[in-house]
Amino acid sequence: MARKAEIKPLQWDTEYFGIRCGKAVVNDSDTDFSEFCQDT
Repeated sequence: MARKAEIKPLQWDTEYFGIRCGKAVVNDSDTDFSEFCQDT
């Protein structure tokens, strides 16, 4: 079963901007986004 949402790293953007970059991929419209709003 696929995860409801996940963070996909964006390697090119990370190298270009010098900060970690990623995109949120949502597989379920009922996803709770509070788990993505944490400092890491």
